[in-house]
Amino acid sequence: MEQPHRSRRARTLGRRGLMLGGVALAGLGLTSMTGNEAAMATPVSGTRSLLMHDPRRGSSLNVTYWTDGWYNPDAMAQINYFMRDRRNDQVIEIDPQLVDILHRVQQAAGGLSPIHLISGYRSPATNAYLAARSRGVARNSYHIYGRAADISIPGVSLSGLRNIALSMEAGGVGYYPRSDFVHVDNGPVRNW
Repeated sequence: MEQPHRSRRARTLGRRGLMLGGVALAGLGLTSMTGNEAAMATPVSGTRSLLMHDPRRGSSLNVTYWTDGWYNPDAMAQINYFMRDRRNDQVIEIDPQLVDILHRVQQAAGGLSPIHLISGYRSPATNAYLAARSRGVARNSYHIYGRAADISIPGVSLSGLRNIALSMEAGGVGYYPRSDFVHVDNGPVRNW
């Protein structure tokens, strides 16, 4: 299955462009947002931050990536690097919608503990390697496109984390208690 991609320009439209597009589509009886985008819709004022830790690398990230309707490119670059492929250090642009999902999960979990990143971006080679060794790895995973993360949060039970992610109805949620993580992505709403 080919994964949809949004252009950088589509992700950085200003408020005016989004409003005009929404008004035009509303006039045609259409909506300007997918189900996931509607689930992620939040006010345009304020900030969004992310506190993450990578237990395997021993590195941490604490960054404000969104302010008053604007994704900060420098902060997003830090997130891209932090979520890079752990086997070959390749970096890809992480979908801002996934970052927003992670932010919302963290806030719903109390906002004090860092999200532990088990797996973020996976290059096609890394994903193929993992898929050949495990039935639990999709051959065309959202990880390949920077649209998925496997996470845990210290102090939050895995079932509690799964329930938080499910309640958001913002994408896919996978529950892996044997491996001690929850998968979240910004694909269609589904769970396993």
